[in-house]
Amino acid sequence: MPSRTSSDQSTESGAAPGELPARPDLKYLKKQAKDLLKAHQAADPSACVSLRQLPRFATASDEGVLAADLTLHDAQSAVAREYGYPHWSALRDAVASMAVQTQPANPTSTTPTQKTLNARLRKHTETLGFATVGAYRIWCHKQGFETHLEKTDGQLYNELLHHQQTPARPILRKGYRPAQARKITQAFEAVEGDLWDGWRKLFDGVADQGERDALHRLLLHCEKYANIGGPLVRQIASHYRDWLRPVEEWIPKAKNKKALYTELVCFLLGRDELPTGTDVTGAGVAGEGEAPTACYARIRAHRETILSREEVEQFEELGYLKLKGAFPRETARQIHDFMWSELGRLHGFQKSDPTTWQKEGWNRDHLSASWTKLRLNRSKDHPVYEGIASRRMKAAIEELAQEHALSLSQSWGAFTPRFPSLEKATAWDLGRRWSCYGSPIRKWMMGVRTFFTDVVPQGGGVLLVEGSHRLVHAYFDGLRLSERMVTGQAHTDHFYQRHAYFRELVGHEANVVDRVHYFMEQKTNVDGVPLRVVELTGEPGDAVFYNRSLVCGRGRNMTDQPVFTRG
Repeated sequence: MPSRTSSDQSTESGAAPGELPARPDLKYLKKQAKDLLKAHQAADPSACVSLRQLPRFATASDEGVLAADLTLHDAQSAVAREYGYPHWSALRDAVASMAVQTQPANPTSTTPTQKTLNARLRKHTETLGFATVGAYRIWCHKQGFETHLEKTDGQLYNELLHHQQTPARPILRKGYRPAQARKITQAFEAVEGDLWDGWRKLFDGVADQGERDALHRLLLHCEKYANIGGPLVRQIASHYRDWLRPVEEWIPKAKNKKALYTELVCFLLGRDELPTGTDVTGAGVAGEGEAPTACYARIRAHRETILSREEVEQFEELGYLKLKGAFPRETARQIHDFMWSELGRLHGFQKSDPTTWQKEGWNRDHLSASWTKLRLNRSKDHPVYEGIASRRMKAAIEELAQEHALSLSQSWGAFTPRFPSLEKATAWDLGRRWSCYGSPIRKWMMGVRTFFTDVVPQGGGVLLVEGSHRLVHAYFDGLRLSERMVTGQAHTDHFYQRHAYFRELVGHEANVVDRVHYFMEQKTNVDGVPLRVVELTGEPGDAVFYNRSLVCGRGRNMTDQPVFTRG
Protein backbone atom coordinates (compact mmCIF):
# COMPACT_ATOMS: atom_id res chain seq x y z
CA MET A 1 0.00 0.00 0.00
CA PRO A 2 1.69 3.25 -1.10
CA SER A 3 2.95 6.01 1.19
CA ARG A 4 1.39 4.46 4.30
CA THR A 5 1.36 2.48 6.73
CA SER A 6 0.43 1.61 10.25
CA SER A 7 3.93 0.25 10.74
CA ASP A 8 5.41 3.50 9.39
CA GLN A 9 3.53 5.61 11.89
CA SER A 10 4.05 3.10 14.69
CA THR A 11 7.80 3.07 14.10
CA GLU A 12 7.96 6.82 14.40
CA SER A 13 5.95 6.84 17.61
CA GLY A 14 7.47 3.79 19.23
CA ALA A 15 4.21 1.81 19.26
CA ALA A 16 3.95 -1.81 18.20
CA PRO A 17 2.53 -2.59 14.73
CA GLY A 18 -1.25 -2.55 14.76
CA GLU A 19 -1.47 -0.16 17.72
CA LEU A 20 -2.35 3.49 17.58
CA PRO A 21 0.46 5.89 18.54
CA ALA A 22 0.15 7.84 21.77
CA ARG A 23 -1.19 10.88 19.93
CA PRO A 24 -2.81 9.65 16.73
CA ASP A 25 -3.68 12.01 13.91
CA LEU A 26 -7.11 11.41 12.35
CA LYS A 27 -6.11 13.22 9.17
CA TYR A 28 -3.18 10.85 8.77
CA LEU A 29 -5.51 7.87 9.19
CA LYS A 30 -7.87 9.32 6.60
CA LYS A 31 -4.94 9.66 4.22
CA GLN A 32 -4.09 6.00 4.78
CA ALA A 33 -7.61 5.06 3.71
CA LYS A 34 -7.45 7.28 0.62
CA ASP A 35 -4.05 5.84 -0.33
CA LEU A 36 -5.44 2.34 0.08
CA LEU A 37 -8.37 3.19 -2.21
CA LYS A 38 -6.01 4.67 -4.82
CA ALA A 39 -3.81 1.59 -4.65
CA HIS A 40 -6.85 -0.61 -5.26
CA GLN A 41 -7.95 1.52 -8.20
CA ALA A 42 -4.44 1.24 -9.65
CA ALA A 43 -4.59 -2.56 -9.23
CA ASP A 44 -1.61 -2.51 -6.87
CA PRO A 45 -1.27 -6.01 -5.31
CA SER A 46 0.16 -4.48 -2.12
CA ALA A 47 -3.32 -3.21 -1.30
CA CYS A 48 -4.63 -6.77 -0.95
CA VAL A 49 -2.86 -7.32 2.38
CA SER A 50 -4.75 -4.49 4.05
CA LEU A 51 -8.05 -5.20 2.31
CA ARG A 52 -8.12 -8.79 3.56
CA GLN A 53 -8.95 -7.29 6.94
CA LEU A 54 -12.48 -7.00 5.53
CA PRO A 55 -14.51 -10.21 6.01
CA ARG A 56 -15.60 -10.38 2.37
CA PHE A 57 -11.99 -10.42 1.20
CA ALA A 58 -10.60 -12.71 3.91
CA THR A 59 -10.27 -15.73 1.61
CA ALA A 60 -10.28 -13.99 -1.77
CA SER A 61 -7.37 -14.17 -4.18
CA ASP A 62 -5.43 -11.06 -5.15
CA GLU A 63 -7.26 -11.04 -8.48
CA GLY A 64 -10.61 -11.27 -6.74
CA VAL A 65 -9.79 -8.43 -4.35
CA LEU A 66 -8.59 -6.11 -7.12
CA ALA A 67 -11.56 -6.89 -9.36
CA ALA A 68 -14.14 -6.11 -6.68
CA ASP A 69 -15.84 -2.73 -6.24
CA LEU A 70 -14.36 -0.69 -3.41
CA THR A 71 -15.50 2.55 -1.80
CA LEU A 72 -13.71 4.94 0.53
CA HIS A 73 -15.93 3.62 3.32
CA ASP A 74 -14.54 0.12 2.66
CA ALA A 75 -10.96 1.41 2.73
CA GLN A 76 -11.60 3.21 6.02
CA SER A 77 -13.06 0.04 7.51
CA ALA A 78 -9.95 -1.88 6.45
CA VAL A 79 -7.67 0.68 8.11
CA ALA A 80 -9.77 0.56 11.28
CA ARG A 81 -9.53 -3.24 11.42
CA GLU A 82 -5.75 -3.05 11.01
CA TYR A 83 -5.67 -1.09 14.26
CA GLY A 84 -8.00 -3.52 15.98
CA TYR A 85 -11.28 -1.61 15.69
CA PRO A 86 -14.42 -3.17 14.17
CA HIS A 87 -15.27 -0.14 12.01
CA TRP A 88 -14.16 3.40 11.18
CA SER A 89 -16.52 5.11 13.64
CA ALA A 90 -14.95 3.20 16.52
CA LEU A 91 -11.47 4.21 15.39
CA ARG A 92 -12.51 7.84 15.02
CA ASP A 93 -14.05 7.90 18.51
CA ALA A 94 -10.92 6.34 19.97
CA VAL A 95 -8.71 9.00 18.36
CA ALA A 96 -10.96 11.77 19.70
CA SER A 97 -10.90 10.26 23.18
CA MET A 98 -7.10 9.99 23.18
CA ALA A 99 -6.81 13.62 22.05
CA VAL A 100 -8.85 14.77 25.07
CA GLN A 101 -6.85 12.59 27.48
CA THR A 102 -3.48 13.89 26.26
CA GLN A 103 -4.40 17.59 26.46
CA PRO A 104 -1.99 19.19 28.99
CA ALA A 105 -3.27 20.93 32.12
CA ASN A 106 -1.04 23.98 31.58
CA PRO A 107 -0.39 24.11 27.86
CA THR A 108 0.94 27.69 27.78
CA SER A 109 4.13 26.98 29.72
CA THR A 110 6.33 26.70 26.62
CA THR A 111 7.06 29.09 23.78
CA PRO A 112 7.19 27.04 20.58
CA THR A 113 8.06 28.47 17.18
CA GLN A 114 6.57 27.83 13.76
CA LYS A 115 9.27 25.23 13.08
CA THR A 116 8.54 23.23 16.24
CA LEU A 117 4.80 22.90 15.57
CA ASN A 118 3.60 19.54 14.42
CA ALA A 119 2.70 19.31 10.75
CA ARG A 120 -1.03 19.35 11.48
CA LEU A 121 -1.00 22.60 13.45
CA ARG A 122 1.61 24.23 11.21
CA LYS A 123 -0.61 23.65 8.18
CA HIS A 124 -3.56 25.05 10.14
CA THR A 125 -1.74 28.29 11.05
CA GLU A 126 -0.52 28.70 7.48
CA THR A 127 -4.09 28.26 6.21
CA LEU A 128 -5.20 31.04 8.55
CA GLY A 129 -2.39 33.23 7.19
CA PHE A 130 -0.12 33.53 10.25
CA ALA A 131 3.64 33.60 9.82
CA THR A 132 4.43 33.21 13.53
CA VAL A 133 3.04 31.30 16.48
CA GLY A 134 2.75 34.55 18.42
CA ALA A 135 0.52 36.13 15.81
CA TYR A 136 -1.66 33.03 15.78
CA ARG A 137 -2.03 33.08 19.59
CA ILE A 138 -2.88 36.79 19.64
CA TRP A 139 -5.58 36.17 17.04
CA CYS A 140 -6.96 33.26 19.09
CA HIS A 141 -7.09 35.46 22.20
CA LYS A 142 -8.90 38.27 20.38
CA GLN A 143 -11.42 35.89 18.84
CA GLY A 144 -12.13 34.11 22.13
CA PHE A 145 -10.35 30.82 21.30
CA GLU A 146 -7.94 28.85 23.49
CA THR A 147 -4.36 30.07 23.10
CA HIS A 148 -2.61 26.76 23.81
CA LEU A 149 -1.38 24.58 20.96
CA GLU A 150 -2.72 21.15 21.92
CA LYS A 151 -6.04 21.38 20.09
CA THR A 152 -8.60 18.84 18.97
CA ASP A 153 -10.00 18.58 15.46
CA GLY A 154 -13.18 20.25 16.69
CA GLN A 155 -11.29 23.27 18.00
CA LEU A 156 -9.33 23.64 14.76
CA TYR A 157 -12.54 23.30 12.77
CA ASN A 158 -14.20 26.10 14.76
CA GLU A 159 -11.21 28.38 14.19
CA LEU A 160 -11.15 27.65 10.47
CA LEU A 161 -14.90 28.18 10.15
CA HIS A 162 -14.68 31.49 12.04
CA HIS A 163 -11.81 32.62 9.82
CA GLN A 164 -13.72 31.73 6.65
CA GLN A 165 -16.84 33.54 7.83
CA THR A 166 -14.92 36.67 8.84
CA PRO A 167 -14.55 38.91 5.79
CA ALA A 168 -11.05 40.03 4.91
CA ARG A 169 -10.38 43.66 5.74
CA PRO A 170 -8.40 46.12 3.62
CA ILE A 171 -5.40 47.94 5.05
CA LEU A 172 -5.68 51.66 5.78
CA ARG A 173 -3.69 53.62 3.23
CA LYS A 174 -0.65 55.57 4.26
CA GLY A 175 -1.64 59.16 4.90
CA TYR A 176 -5.25 58.46 5.80
CA ARG A 177 -6.70 61.12 8.12
CA PRO A 178 -10.00 60.47 9.95
CA ALA A 179 -10.75 64.21 9.77
CA GLN A 180 -11.08 63.94 5.99
CA ALA A 181 -13.61 61.13 6.36
CA ARG A 182 -15.63 63.29 8.74
CA LYS A 183 -15.66 66.13 6.20
CA ILE A 184 -16.98 63.77 3.51
CA THR A 185 -19.81 62.83 5.85
CA GLN A 186 -20.53 66.49 6.57
CA ALA A 187 -20.76 67.19 2.83
CA PHE A 188 -23.08 64.19 2.43
CA GLU A 189 -25.32 65.49 5.22
CA ALA A 190 -25.13 69.05 3.79
CA VAL A 191 -23.83 70.40 7.09
CA GLU A 192 -22.88 74.07 7.01
CA GLY A 193 -19.26 74.77 7.78
CA ASP A 194 -15.75 75.24 6.45
CA LEU A 195 -15.59 72.42 3.87
CA TRP A 196 -13.63 72.03 0.67
CA ASP A 197 -15.83 72.94 -2.28
CA GLY A 198 -14.78 69.76 -4.07
CA TRP A 199 -16.67 67.61 -1.57
CA ARG A 200 -19.77 69.76 -1.83
CA LYS A 201 -19.74 69.77 -5.64
CA LEU A 202 -19.68 65.98 -5.78
CA PHE A 203 -22.95 65.83 -3.82
CA ASP A 204 -24.57 68.90 -5.43
CA GLY A 205 -27.39 68.00 -7.77
CA VAL A 206 -27.60 64.36 -6.60
CA ALA A 207 -31.28 64.10 -5.71
CA ASP A 208 -31.65 60.32 -5.66
CA GLN A 209 -31.13 59.23 -2.04
CA GLY A 210 -29.82 55.82 -3.11
CA GLU A 211 -27.24 57.47 -5.33
CA ARG A 212 -26.20 59.87 -2.55
CA ASP A 213 -25.77 56.94 -0.16
CA ALA A 214 -23.72 55.03 -2.74
CA LEU A 215 -21.50 58.06 -3.42
CA HIS A 216 -20.99 58.57 0.31
CA ARG A 217 -19.97 54.93 0.78
CA LEU A 218 -17.66 55.08 -2.24
CA LEU A 219 -15.90 58.24 -1.11
CA LEU A 220 -15.45 56.98 2.46
CA HIS A 221 -14.03 53.64 1.34
CA CYS A 222 -11.69 55.22 -1.19
CA GLU A 223 -10.55 57.87 1.29
CA LYS A 224 -9.59 55.15 3.75
CA TYR A 225 -8.07 52.58 1.45
CA ALA A 226 -7.46 53.83 -2.10
CA ASN A 227 -7.10 57.64 -2.21
CA ILE A 228 -9.09 58.04 -5.42
CA GLY A 229 -12.12 60.19 -6.21
CA GLY A 230 -13.30 62.62 -8.83
CA PRO A 231 -15.91 62.54 -11.62
CA LEU A 232 -15.63 58.83 -12.40
CA VAL A 233 -16.44 57.89 -8.80
CA ARG A 234 -19.61 59.97 -9.07
CA GLN A 235 -20.49 58.22 -12.35
CA ILE A 236 -20.00 54.83 -10.72
CA ALA A 237 -22.27 55.87 -7.85
CA SER A 238 -24.99 56.96 -10.29
CA HIS A 239 -25.26 53.35 -11.47
CA TYR A 240 -25.36 51.84 -7.98
CA ARG A 241 -28.28 49.60 -8.96
CA ASP A 242 -25.91 47.65 -11.21
CA TRP A 243 -23.35 46.89 -8.51
CA LEU A 244 -22.86 43.19 -7.95
CA ARG A 245 -21.03 43.60 -4.64
CA PRO A 246 -20.89 46.10 -1.78
CA VAL A 247 -18.03 48.54 -2.23
CA GLU A 248 -17.02 47.87 1.39
CA GLU A 249 -15.86 44.40 0.33
CA TRP A 250 -13.35 45.83 -2.16
CA ILE A 251 -9.77 45.26 -1.02
CA PRO A 252 -7.51 47.47 -3.18
CA LYS A 253 -4.35 45.83 -4.48
CA ALA A 254 -3.02 48.20 -7.16
CA LYS A 255 -0.41 50.87 -6.41
CA ASN A 256 -1.30 53.68 -8.84
CA LYS A 257 -4.55 55.57 -9.32
CA LYS A 258 -5.20 54.43 -12.87
CA ALA A 259 -4.99 50.78 -11.87
CA LEU A 260 -7.11 51.42 -8.77
CA TYR A 261 -9.93 52.88 -10.87
CA THR A 262 -9.81 49.87 -13.17
CA GLU A 263 -9.79 47.50 -10.21
CA LEU A 264 -12.76 49.24 -8.57
CA VAL A 265 -14.89 49.19 -11.72
CA CYS A 266 -14.10 45.54 -12.37
CA PHE A 267 -14.95 44.64 -8.77
CA LEU A 268 -18.33 46.37 -8.79
CA LEU A 269 -19.25 45.07 -12.23
CA GLY A 270 -18.07 41.58 -11.42
CA ARG A 271 -15.84 41.02 -14.42
CA ASP A 272 -12.26 39.78 -14.43
CA GLU A 273 -11.30 42.09 -17.29
CA LEU A 274 -12.58 45.20 -19.04
CA PRO A 275 -13.66 45.29 -22.67
CA THR A 276 -10.90 45.56 -25.24
CA GLY A 277 -9.83 49.17 -25.62
CA THR A 278 -11.23 50.34 -22.30
CA ASP A 279 -8.76 52.42 -20.33
CA VAL A 280 -10.27 53.66 -17.10
CA THR A 281 -8.34 56.61 -15.73
CA GLY A 282 -8.64 59.01 -12.84
CA ALA A 283 -10.07 61.61 -15.22
CA GLY A 284 -12.67 59.15 -16.45
CA VAL A 285 -11.33 59.26 -20.01
CA ALA A 286 -11.06 56.01 -21.98
CA GLY A 287 -10.41 57.49 -25.39
CA GLU A 288 -9.81 60.82 -27.02
CA GLY A 289 -12.45 63.15 -25.64
CA GLU A 290 -14.59 60.40 -24.09
CA ALA A 291 -16.48 61.59 -21.02
CA PRO A 292 -16.85 59.52 -17.82
CA THR A 293 -20.52 58.82 -18.58
CA ALA A 294 -19.70 57.33 -21.98
CA CYS A 295 -16.80 55.39 -20.53
CA TYR A 296 -18.94 53.88 -17.82
CA ALA A 297 -21.83 53.15 -20.20
CA ARG A 298 -19.46 51.24 -22.44
CA ILE A 299 -18.20 49.24 -19.48
CA ARG A 300 -21.78 48.47 -18.38
CA ALA A 301 -22.57 47.12 -21.83
CA HIS A 302 -19.86 44.53 -21.22
CA ARG A 303 -21.95 42.93 -18.47
CA GLU A 304 -25.14 42.33 -20.40
CA THR A 305 -27.32 39.86 -18.52
CA ILE A 306 -27.08 36.33 -19.90
CA LEU A 307 -29.70 34.59 -17.79
CA SER A 308 -33.30 35.50 -17.11
CA ARG A 309 -34.72 35.70 -13.60
CA GLU A 310 -36.71 32.53 -14.31
CA GLU A 311 -33.52 30.65 -15.22
CA VAL A 312 -31.78 31.74 -12.02
CA GLU A 313 -34.80 30.65 -10.00
CA GLN A 314 -34.79 27.30 -11.80
CA PHE A 315 -31.16 26.79 -10.82
CA GLU A 316 -31.94 27.49 -7.18
CA GLU A 317 -35.06 25.31 -7.18
CA LEU A 318 -33.89 22.30 -9.20
CA GLY A 319 -30.15 22.56 -8.62
CA TYR A 320 -29.06 22.72 -12.26
CA LEU A 321 -29.39 24.85 -15.40
CA LYS A 322 -28.47 24.18 -19.02
CA LEU A 323 -26.93 26.97 -21.12
CA LYS A 324 -26.95 26.49 -24.88
CA GLY A 325 -23.84 27.74 -26.67
CA ALA A 326 -21.93 28.56 -23.52
CA PHE A 327 -18.69 28.49 -25.51
CA PRO A 328 -17.95 28.25 -29.27
CA ARG A 329 -18.61 24.97 -31.11
CA GLU A 330 -15.21 25.40 -32.76
CA THR A 331 -13.58 25.32 -29.32
CA ALA A 332 -15.51 22.14 -28.52
CA ARG A 333 -14.31 20.58 -31.79
CA GLN A 334 -10.68 21.47 -31.03
CA ILE A 335 -10.96 19.96 -27.54
CA HIS A 336 -12.62 16.86 -28.97
CA ASP A 337 -9.74 16.38 -31.42
CA PHE A 338 -7.17 17.05 -28.70
CA MET A 339 -8.71 14.45 -26.37
CA TRP A 340 -8.56 11.86 -29.14
CA SER A 341 -4.90 12.72 -29.74
CA GLU A 342 -4.20 12.24 -26.03
CA LEU A 343 -6.01 8.90 -25.99
CA GLY A 344 -3.97 7.84 -28.98
CA ARG A 345 -0.70 8.99 -27.43
CA LEU A 346 -1.36 7.41 -24.04
CA HIS A 347 -3.27 4.26 -24.95
CA GLY A 348 -3.24 3.76 -28.72
CA PHE A 349 -6.95 4.55 -29.12
CA GLN A 350 -7.90 5.40 -32.70
CA LYS A 351 -11.04 7.40 -33.40
CA SER A 352 -11.90 5.40 -36.53
CA ASP A 353 -11.19 1.94 -35.08
CA PRO A 354 -13.46 0.82 -32.19
CA THR A 355 -11.37 -2.32 -31.73
CA THR A 356 -8.62 -0.14 -30.25
CA TRP A 357 -10.90 1.26 -27.54
CA GLN A 358 -9.62 -1.20 -24.97
CA LYS A 359 -7.12 -1.02 -22.16
CA GLU A 360 -5.94 -3.75 -19.85
CA GLY A 361 -7.55 -3.43 -16.44
CA TRP A 362 -10.04 -0.83 -17.69
CA ASN A 363 -13.76 -1.55 -17.67
CA ARG A 364 -15.60 1.14 -19.62
CA ASP A 365 -18.84 0.31 -17.76
CA HIS A 366 -17.22 0.60 -14.32
CA LEU A 367 -18.13 4.19 -13.57
CA SER A 368 -15.88 4.81 -10.58
CA ALA A 369 -12.68 4.17 -12.50
CA SER A 370 -13.54 4.40 -16.19
CA TRP A 371 -12.14 7.89 -16.68
CA THR A 372 -9.36 7.92 -14.08
CA LYS A 373 -7.53 5.05 -15.75
CA LEU A 374 -7.43 6.99 -19.02
CA ARG A 375 -5.22 9.61 -17.29
CA LEU A 376 -6.59 12.54 -19.28
CA ASN A 377 -6.21 14.79 -16.24
CA ARG A 378 -2.50 14.97 -16.97
CA SER A 379 -3.25 17.49 -19.70
CA LYS A 380 -6.02 19.36 -17.86
CA ASP A 381 -4.16 22.69 -18.06
CA HIS A 382 -3.43 22.51 -21.79
CA PRO A 383 -4.10 25.86 -23.55
CA VAL A 384 -6.77 24.23 -25.72
CA TYR A 385 -9.16 24.37 -22.73
CA GLU A 386 -8.82 28.13 -22.30
CA GLY A 387 -11.49 28.65 -24.94
CA ILE A 388 -14.12 27.29 -22.54
CA ALA A 389 -13.87 30.52 -20.53
CA SER A 390 -15.84 32.55 -23.06
CA ARG A 391 -17.42 35.84 -22.08
CA ARG A 392 -20.86 34.20 -22.18
CA MET A 393 -19.70 31.34 -19.94
CA LYS A 394 -18.08 33.60 -17.36
CA ALA A 395 -21.07 35.94 -17.29
CA ALA A 396 -23.48 33.08 -16.67
CA ILE A 397 -21.29 31.65 -13.90
CA GLU A 398 -21.24 34.98 -12.14
CA GLU A 399 -24.97 35.55 -12.44
CA LEU A 400 -25.58 32.18 -10.79
CA ALA A 401 -22.75 32.24 -8.25
CA GLN A 402 -23.18 35.92 -7.29
CA GLU A 403 -21.14 36.53 -4.13
CA HIS A 404 -19.49 33.13 -4.51
CA ALA A 405 -18.15 33.87 -8.00
CA LEU A 406 -14.82 35.25 -6.81
CA SER A 407 -14.03 32.06 -4.90
CA LEU A 408 -15.38 29.70 -7.56
CA SER A 409 -12.63 27.41 -8.79
CA GLN A 410 -11.59 28.09 -12.37
CA SER A 411 -10.87 24.42 -12.97
CA TRP A 412 -13.29 22.89 -15.45
CA GLY A 413 -13.44 19.63 -13.52
CA ALA A 414 -12.51 16.05 -14.28
CA PHE A 415 -12.58 14.43 -17.70
CA THR A 416 -15.47 12.02 -17.99
CA PRO A 417 -15.48 10.29 -21.41
CA ARG A 418 -18.06 7.53 -21.82
CA PHE A 419 -17.33 4.87 -24.39
CA PRO A 420 -20.02 2.61 -25.89
CA SER A 421 -21.26 0.10 -23.34
CA LEU A 422 -20.14 -3.51 -23.55
CA GLU A 423 -23.52 -4.57 -22.15
CA LYS A 424 -25.86 -3.37 -24.91
CA ALA A 425 -27.79 -6.63 -24.76
CA THR A 426 -29.04 -5.48 -21.35
CA ALA A 427 -31.70 -2.78 -21.33
CA TRP A 428 -30.57 0.69 -20.30
CA ASP A 429 -31.28 1.46 -16.67
CA LEU A 430 -30.36 3.93 -13.96
CA GLY A 431 -27.78 1.76 -12.28
CA ARG A 432 -27.24 1.70 -8.55
CA ARG A 433 -23.97 3.64 -8.21
CA TRP A 434 -24.86 7.11 -6.99
CA SER A 435 -22.75 9.83 -5.40
CA CYS A 436 -23.08 13.18 -3.68
CA TYR A 437 -20.18 15.64 -3.45
CA GLY A 438 -21.76 18.06 -1.00
CA SER A 439 -19.91 19.16 2.11
CA PRO A 440 -21.22 20.08 5.58
CA ILE A 441 -18.44 22.67 5.80
CA ARG A 442 -18.86 24.35 2.42
CA LYS A 443 -22.59 24.85 1.98
CA TRP A 444 -22.36 26.36 -1.51
CA MET A 445 -20.48 24.62 -4.29
CA MET A 446 -21.22 24.82 -8.00
CA GLY A 447 -19.91 22.65 -10.81
CA VAL A 448 -19.92 23.15 -14.57
CA ARG A 449 -20.29 20.28 -17.06
CA THR A 450 -19.09 21.17 -20.54
CA PHE A 451 -19.98 19.22 -23.69
CA PHE A 452 -17.48 18.53 -26.48
CA THR A 453 -19.62 16.02 -28.38
CA ASP A 454 -23.31 15.35 -28.84
CA VAL A 455 -24.82 13.58 -25.82
CA VAL A 456 -28.22 12.06 -26.58
CA PRO A 457 -30.66 10.27 -24.24
CA GLN A 458 -29.21 6.95 -23.04
CA GLY A 459 -25.91 8.09 -24.51
CA GLY A 460 -23.75 8.19 -21.38
CA GLY A 461 -24.99 11.45 -19.89
CA VAL A 462 -24.82 12.30 -16.21
CA LEU A 463 -27.93 11.54 -14.14
CA LEU A 464 -29.07 14.07 -11.53
CA VAL A 465 -31.82 13.90 -8.93
CA GLU A 466 -33.26 17.38 -9.38
CA GLY A 467 -34.08 19.08 -6.10
CA SER A 468 -32.02 16.64 -4.02
CA HIS A 469 -29.56 19.39 -3.04
CA ARG A 470 -32.25 20.91 -0.83
CA LEU A 471 -32.63 17.69 1.15
CA VAL A 472 -28.85 17.28 1.38
CA HIS A 473 -28.48 20.81 2.78
CA ALA A 474 -31.23 20.11 5.32
CA TYR A 475 -29.39 16.94 6.36
CA PHE A 476 -26.12 18.84 6.83
CA ASP A 477 -27.87 21.54 8.87
CA GLY A 478 -29.02 18.88 11.34
CA LEU A 479 -25.55 17.48 12.00
CA ARG A 480 -23.68 18.03 15.25
CA LEU A 481 -20.22 19.58 15.12
CA SER A 482 -18.47 16.26 15.69
CA GLU A 483 -20.48 14.72 12.85
CA ARG A 484 -19.54 17.50 10.44
CA MET A 485 -15.88 16.58 10.83
CA VAL A 486 -16.60 13.23 9.17
CA THR A 487 -15.96 13.24 5.44
CA GLY A 488 -16.46 10.90 2.53
CA GLN A 489 -18.96 8.13 1.93
CA ALA A 490 -20.24 7.94 5.53
CA HIS A 491 -22.36 11.10 5.16
CA THR A 492 -23.77 9.90 1.85
CA ASP A 493 -24.75 6.50 3.24
CA HIS A 494 -26.44 8.05 6.27
CA PHE A 495 -28.35 10.46 4.05
CA TYR A 496 -29.59 7.64 1.79
CA GLN A 497 -30.87 5.70 4.79
CA ARG A 498 -33.07 8.61 5.90
CA HIS A 499 -35.37 8.41 2.86
CA ALA A 500 -37.06 5.41 1.25
CA TYR A 501 -36.75 7.15 -2.13
CA PHE A 502 -32.95 7.10 -2.01
CA ARG A 503 -32.76 3.64 -0.46
CA GLU A 504 -34.68 2.41 -3.50
CA LEU A 505 -32.57 4.47 -5.91
CA VAL A 506 -29.21 3.13 -4.72
CA GLY A 507 -30.44 -0.44 -4.41
CA HIS A 508 -30.72 -0.83 -0.63
CA GLU A 509 -34.35 -1.73 -1.24
CA ALA A 510 -35.99 -3.31 -4.31
CA ASN A 511 -39.71 -2.53 -4.31
CA VAL A 512 -39.94 -0.82 -7.72
CA VAL A 513 -40.23 -2.92 -10.87
CA ASP A 514 -39.91 -0.25 -13.57
CA ARG A 515 -37.17 2.01 -12.18
CA VAL A 516 -36.93 4.22 -15.27
CA HIS A 517 -40.64 5.03 -15.13
CA TYR A 518 -40.71 5.52 -11.36
CA PHE A 519 -37.65 7.77 -11.09
CA MET A 520 -37.57 9.59 -14.46
CA GLU A 521 -41.14 9.87 -15.75
CA GLN A 522 -42.81 11.14 -12.60
CA LYS A 523 -42.00 13.30 -9.60
CA THR A 524 -41.97 12.00 -6.05
CA ASN A 525 -42.51 14.35 -3.13
CA VAL A 526 -39.98 13.79 -0.32
CA ASP A 527 -40.24 16.06 2.73
CA GLY A 528 -41.94 18.70 0.60
CA VAL A 529 -39.36 18.56 -2.20
CA PRO A 530 -40.41 17.13 -5.60
CA LEU A 531 -37.68 14.78 -6.85
CA ARG A 532 -37.07 13.38 -10.32
CA VAL A 533 -34.05 11.84 -12.06
CA VAL A 534 -32.97 13.71 -15.20
CA GLU A 535 -30.32 12.81 -17.77
CA LEU A 536 -28.03 15.63 -18.91
CA THR A 537 -27.87 15.84 -22.70
CA GLY A 538 -26.39 18.50 -24.95
CA GLU A 539 -24.46 19.55 -28.00
CA PRO A 540 -20.85 20.67 -28.46
CA GLY A 541 -20.43 24.04 -26.75
CA ASP A 542 -23.28 23.57 -24.28
CA ALA A 543 -22.79 23.68 -20.51
CA VAL A 544 -24.80 22.59 -17.50
CA PHE A 545 -24.31 24.43 -14.20
CA TYR A 546 -25.18 22.29 -11.20
CA ASN A 547 -25.15 22.41 -7.42
CA ARG A 548 -22.54 19.90 -6.25
CA SER A 549 -24.82 18.75 -3.44
CA LEU A 550 -27.12 17.08 -5.97
CA VAL A 551 -27.25 13.28 -5.85
CA CYS A 552 -25.81 12.13 -9.18
CA GLY A 553 -25.03 9.01 -11.18
CA ARG A 554 -24.00 8.03 -14.69
CA GLY A 555 -25.93 6.04 -17.29
CA ARG A 556 -24.42 3.63 -19.79
CA ASN A 557 -23.67 4.80 -23.32
CA MET A 558 -25.91 2.78 -25.63
CA THR A 559 -24.71 4.54 -28.81
CA ASP A 560 -21.82 3.53 -31.05
CA GLN A 561 -19.69 6.61 -30.38
CA PRO A 562 -17.84 7.84 -27.28
CA VAL A 563 -19.05 11.04 -25.65
CA PHE A 564 -16.60 13.56 -24.24
CA THR A 565 -17.56 15.93 -21.42
CA ARG A 566 -15.78 17.55 -18.53
CA GLY A 567 -17.04 18.62 -15.14
